[in-house]
Amino acid sequence: MKMIMNFLDVIYYNLYLFFYDKTKHSHPQISACGVILFCFIFIICGVISIYDVLIKDLHFNSSYNLLILILIWLLLCQRYVKKDKYMSIVRKKPIIKSKKVSKIITIVFIILSLIPLFVLLPIVCSFR
Repeated sequence: MKMIMNFLDVIYYNLYLFFYDKTKHSHPQISACGVILFCFIFIICGVISIYDVLIKDLHFNSSYNLLILILIWLLLCQRYVKKDKYMSIVRKKPIIKSKKVSKIITIVFIILSLIPLFVLLPIVCSFR
């Protein structure tokens, strides 16, 4: 569990820096949480859709997706925004091996989270 939290901290830190440095966003901590949220939602919805169509034919209700979205958002906000944890993460500067490797891992995570949206979901929809 600690490895997963460290991984999320690295991704959060890199996204925070992106929104703070590059876009000059007024609330980079919330934007970084939003990007992580949507990455997880794309992954979860892709897996649920594949399981629904190919294995069980569950006709998964979209209200469950909304509940999952709200739960993940509350957990991310609790972890990073509410407790002002983002300031301690920015001061700690979590990295994996080097800054370059950490940025590459963050970009790969975002790209891999988009695969269910652009690749798997059209395949699944063609089976319906």
